[in-house]
Amino acid sequence: MRHSCSVALCILAALLLCSLAAPAHAVRVEPDPEVHRVLGTLYALATAINLHRSVSEGLPEPVHLERYLRADSLPEGWPDSVRIAESSGSWWVGIPVPAYSTARKYLRANASELGVHDGAGGIPWMGGSLAWLAAVRPDPSGKGARPFGVRIAEGWDEDKSALFFGTPSTDRFWWSPLLLSDSARSTALKRWGRASAPELRIPRAQAEERETFKASPVGLPEEFGVSADREPGPSMEMGDVILNPIPRPRSN
Repeated sequence: MRHSCSVALCILAALLLCSLAAPAHAVRVEPDPEVHRVLGTLYALATAINLHRSVSEGLPEPVHLERYLRADSLPEGWPDSVRIAESSGSWWVGIPVPAYSTARKYLRANASELGVHDGAGGIPWMGGSLAWLAAVRPDPSGKGARPFGVRIAEGWDEDKSALFFGTPSTDRFWWSPLLLSDSARSTALKRWGRASAPELRIPRAQAEERETFKASPVGLPEEFGVSADREPGPSMEMGDVILNPIPRPRSN
């Protein structure tokens, strides 16, 4: 009996050590910065709404969120494009999705898992002009609101000034182009912060691959040639060189 208990204790101890050694959450950062500009912005705004809610009652106007965000990180006129709405007791934030953004394809494939909707309380995003995220949801018990489930982490190494927001119940983290003010950042990290990880780096746009064409010599019939003399007709001058774009018969 004692031997069985000892074996069981050893197994439990080994499992405990494994659980402590393993990270609590995996970290995944999508490579496309356009996806982050949409989802990271939504989560930064949702965080600002929750910070506003902790000190004020009632649904905030978009312009009221400015004090939670650094002025120099806000796109010009952003309060005109940000939407905040209430639906069935939930507070939602919506932002435009650019018409030709590569984020559209990603959102269509993953909107349901990410909790991104076509409207406040609507269906998962299918291609609408705005993407919506629930910032505050009522508690099923009817007492207050559910805890804000986002995880927030600072970027890694040289990207430490950036903030990444983790979608609840997933391993995905989103870099936000909107920066929280120093006081809001400190409060958010105390409430929802987690340790950074090497994967948390700002995604950089990759250089577009362009085809390069090399000029090849063009064979001309023997009666055609290149002359140093200027021929009548259209021509181009490049420094001391005169180019005749149309081959002409050689004039002897």
